[in-house]
Amino acid sequence: MTNPSNSWRTKPPEIALTEQLSFHQGKGLPLDVGRIQGFYDDRQPFVQINLLIPAGTWFESQYGAAQMMVSLLKSGTSNHSGETLNALIEETGGNIAIQRGTYYIHIIVQGLNHSIEILLDLLFDMLSESIFDESELSKRVTILSNKLRRLHQQPEYRASKEISKLLYGESHPYGRSLDIQHLEEIKMQDIREHANQWLSWNSDCIGTI
Repeated sequence: MTNPSNSWRTKPPEIALTEQLSFHQGKGLPLDVGRIQGFYDDRQPFVQINLLIPAGTWFESQYGAAQMMVSLLKSGTSNHSGETLNALIEETGGNIAIQRGTYYIHIIVQGLNHSIEILLDLLFDMLSESIFDESELSKRVTILSNKLRRLHQQPEYRASKEISKLLYGESHPYGRSLDIQHLEEIKMQDIREHANQWLSWNSDCIGTI
């Protein structure tokens, strides 16, 4: 129901109350390492898969290694170049997004039902066969350094950094923040060691579909 034209600025529209709610129970798939709970809707030909892998800054031996690892995962594998990887993803009409957090790296795979298997194959190729090319590292360092310079011009960003340091201490993962100096100190070996340790098949993973 709409409001009269003379009161739309001050009076909110009336709310229609729902008397009944129903939810799908979903289906569970038990695995040796845990359980996947799925909620299916055959009306939607679209699938989104979220994966959380404990490989964030909390587990770094060299600060910044997790951030650089995430930024390099799409730069090429032993099976596909970076250009080929991105082209294959685009051909499906889907997307693979990888984000670095304090504790987890968050992977979001989105695609149509018929192409999700292709996207998962490409993702697992990135996670297990990335070559972490040395030439790509210098490019990523330059890009991230420029981004950090812009962030440091924002008072709220600098204030947030200082507050975190005071609360947790500079050496705690919650208290430290990525600086240009950290990026310049990162070696490719640091990134490979972080990936080999935390992207291994023995790592626990949380996933939703």
